[in-house]
Amino acid sequence: EKLYKDEDVEQWALAQQRLAGKWSFILIDSPVPNAFVSEILPQRIFITTSMIDYFIENDDEMGLVLGHELSHLILGHTTERNTFETSMITLEVLLLSIDPTEGMLSLGFMSLLATIRKVLVASQSRHNEQAADELGIKL
Repeated sequence: EKLYKDEDVEQWALAQQRLAGKWSFILIDSPVPNAFVSEILPQRIFITTSMIDYFIENDDEMGLVLGHELSHLILGHTTERNTFETSMITLEVLLLSIDPTEGMLSLGFMSLLATIRKVLVASQSRHNEQAADELGIKL
Protein backbone atom coordinates (compact mmCIF):
# COMPACT_ATOMS: atom_id res chain seq x y z
CA GLU A 1 0.00 0.00 0.00
CA LYS A 2 1.25 3.46 -0.92
CA LEU A 3 1.73 5.79 2.02
CA TYR A 4 2.13 8.90 -0.12
CA LYS A 5 0.64 9.66 -3.53
CA ASP A 6 2.57 12.22 -5.55
CA GLU A 7 0.40 13.16 -8.53
CA ASP A 8 3.22 15.14 -10.16
CA VAL A 9 5.51 12.11 -10.20
CA GLU A 10 2.73 9.97 -11.66
CA GLN A 11 1.96 12.61 -14.29
CA TRP A 12 5.59 12.87 -15.39
CA ALA A 13 6.01 9.10 -15.45
CA LEU A 14 2.99 8.86 -17.76
CA ALA A 15 4.35 11.76 -19.83
CA GLN A 16 7.65 9.91 -20.25
CA GLN A 17 5.75 6.89 -21.59
CA ARG A 18 3.74 9.05 -24.00
CA LEU A 19 6.84 10.87 -25.26
CA ALA A 20 9.14 7.84 -25.58
CA GLY A 21 10.24 6.82 -29.05
CA LYS A 22 11.28 8.49 -32.26
CA TRP A 23 9.15 11.50 -33.23
CA SER A 24 8.22 12.72 -36.70
CA PHE A 25 7.01 16.11 -37.81
CA ILE A 26 4.34 15.98 -40.48
CA LEU A 27 3.88 19.08 -42.61
CA ILE A 28 0.38 19.39 -44.06
CA ASP A 29 -0.25 21.70 -47.00
CA SER A 30 -3.34 23.58 -45.84
CA PRO A 31 -4.69 27.13 -45.85
CA VAL A 32 -5.92 26.59 -42.27
CA PRO A 33 -3.32 27.41 -39.62
CA ASN A 34 -3.14 24.54 -37.13
CA ALA A 35 -0.86 22.21 -35.23
CA PHE A 36 -1.82 19.12 -33.27
CA VAL A 37 -0.82 15.78 -31.79
CA SER A 38 -2.91 12.63 -31.74
CA GLU A 39 -2.85 9.56 -29.53
CA ILE A 40 -4.16 7.59 -32.52
CA LEU A 41 -0.96 8.37 -34.46
CA PRO A 42 1.65 8.52 -31.70
CA GLN A 43 5.07 10.18 -31.91
CA ARG A 44 3.92 12.63 -34.60
CA ILE A 45 3.37 16.36 -34.49
CA PHE A 46 1.25 17.68 -37.33
CA ILE A 47 1.63 21.28 -38.45
CA THR A 48 0.11 23.07 -41.43
CA THR A 49 2.02 25.18 -43.93
CA SER A 50 -0.18 28.19 -43.19
CA MET A 51 0.62 27.91 -39.46
CA ILE A 52 4.28 28.31 -40.37
CA ASP A 53 3.63 30.99 -42.99
CA TYR A 54 1.41 33.22 -40.84
CA PHE A 55 2.46 32.61 -37.22
CA ILE A 56 6.02 31.30 -37.01
CA GLU A 57 8.88 33.66 -37.78
CA ASN A 58 11.80 32.02 -35.95
CA ASP A 59 12.98 28.93 -34.09
CA ASP A 60 11.73 30.24 -30.73
CA GLU A 61 8.17 30.58 -32.04
CA MET A 62 8.38 27.10 -33.57
CA GLY A 63 9.59 25.82 -30.19
CA LEU A 64 6.56 27.40 -28.49
CA VAL A 65 4.15 25.77 -30.93
CA LEU A 66 5.80 22.36 -30.59
CA GLY A 67 5.99 22.70 -26.78
CA HIS A 68 2.31 23.65 -26.66
CA GLU A 69 1.29 20.59 -28.69
CA LEU A 70 3.49 18.23 -26.67
CA SER A 71 1.96 19.72 -23.51
CA HIS A 72 -1.48 18.55 -24.59
CA LEU A 73 -0.08 15.03 -24.78
CA ILE A 74 1.85 15.29 -21.50
CA LEU A 75 -1.20 16.64 -19.68
CA GLY A 76 -3.48 13.94 -21.13
CA HIS A 77 -5.90 16.41 -22.71
CA THR A 78 -6.73 14.17 -25.66
CA THR A 79 -7.55 11.24 -23.37
CA GLU A 80 -9.64 13.45 -21.06
CA ARG A 81 -11.65 14.88 -23.94
CA ASN A 82 -12.29 11.49 -25.52
CA THR A 83 -13.33 9.95 -22.19
CA PHE A 84 -15.68 12.84 -21.39
CA GLU A 85 -17.33 12.91 -24.82
CA THR A 86 -17.70 9.12 -24.89
CA SER A 87 -19.34 9.19 -21.44
CA MET A 88 -21.79 11.89 -22.47
CA ILE A 89 -22.73 10.11 -25.69
CA THR A 90 -23.18 6.84 -23.77
CA LEU A 91 -25.53 8.63 -21.37
CA GLU A 92 -27.52 10.01 -24.31
CA VAL A 93 -27.87 6.53 -25.85
CA LEU A 94 -28.82 5.02 -22.47
CA LEU A 95 -31.57 7.60 -21.99
CA LEU A 96 -32.88 6.91 -25.48
CA SER A 97 -32.98 3.16 -24.78
CA ILE A 98 -35.03 3.47 -21.56
CA ASP A 99 -37.46 6.17 -22.74
CA PRO A 100 -41.07 4.93 -22.26
CA THR A 101 -42.37 7.54 -24.74
CA GLU A 102 -40.66 5.74 -27.62
CA GLY A 103 -38.15 8.47 -28.19
CA MET A 104 -40.11 11.72 -27.83
CA LEU A 105 -38.84 12.47 -24.32
CA SER A 106 -35.36 11.27 -25.18
CA LEU A 107 -35.09 13.59 -28.17
CA GLY A 108 -35.62 16.56 -25.87
CA PHE A 109 -33.20 15.15 -23.31
CA MET A 110 -30.61 14.36 -25.97
CA SER A 111 -30.85 17.88 -27.36
CA LEU A 112 -30.37 19.31 -23.87
CA LEU A 113 -27.46 16.95 -23.13
CA ALA A 114 -25.81 17.74 -26.47
CA THR A 115 -25.99 21.46 -25.67
CA ILE A 116 -24.58 20.88 -22.17
CA ARG A 117 -21.82 18.69 -23.65
CA LYS A 118 -20.83 21.41 -26.11
CA VAL A 119 -20.69 24.05 -23.36
CA LEU A 120 -18.64 21.82 -21.06
CA VAL A 121 -16.25 20.78 -23.84
CA ALA A 122 -15.72 24.44 -24.82
CA SER A 123 -15.01 25.36 -21.20
CA GLN A 124 -12.65 22.42 -20.77
CA SER A 125 -10.95 23.29 -24.06
CA ARG A 126 -10.18 26.85 -22.91
CA HIS A 127 -8.72 25.50 -19.67
CA ASN A 128 -6.66 22.90 -21.56
CA GLU A 129 -5.30 25.49 -24.01
CA GLN A 130 -4.17 27.71 -21.14
CA ALA A 131 -2.53 24.79 -19.34
CA ALA A 132 -0.77 23.73 -22.57
CA ASP A 133 0.46 27.30 -23.07
CA GLU A 134 1.86 27.45 -19.53
CA LEU A 135 3.67 24.11 -19.78
CA GLY A 136 4.71 24.72 -23.40
CA ILE A 137 6.55 27.87 -22.37
CA LYS A 138 8.46 25.89 -19.74
CA LEU A 139 9.39 23.17 -22.20
